[in-house]
Amino acid sequence: MATVLSSDGILRNFTFEDFKQFGPGTSQPAAVLSSIAPTTVVHPAPDTTITLTGTGFKQGAYAKTATVNLATTFVSSTQLTAVIPAAQLLNAGASQITVVNPDAPASGSKTFTVT
Repeated sequence: MATVLSSDGILRNFTFEDFKQFGPGTSQPAAVLSSIAPTTVVHPAPDTTITLTGTGFKQGAYAKTATVNLATTFVSSTQLTAVIPAAQLLNAGASQITVVNPDAPASGSKTFTVT
C-alpha cells in the first residue's frame, strides 16, 4: 500500500490493484535473442523449424514475425524452437523474428530470409 496525493488533492492510500486500470505493467524483462538457425531457406519451402538462442526465455515465450505468432516450443531459458509455416515461405524476402516473454516487451530482432 502506498500513500499518494490523489487528483483531488487529498492524501489517499492506494494498492497495486488500484493502478491496474491504467494499463498492463511489465513484470518480466524482455528476452535477449542472440541468433536463429537456420537464417535462410530456398522458396518454396515446407514448414521450417528454426532454433532461437539467447537469454532470459521464460516458459510461455513465443517467437513471432511482424504478422504471425509462430508455434513455439520452450526448450530452456536459452533456447526455443519455432515453426515457420510453409505459407510464409512461398516468396523471396526477409522477415524479422523476435521473442516475446509473457508480460514483457519483444526482444530485439534477427533476420530470416527466403531466397
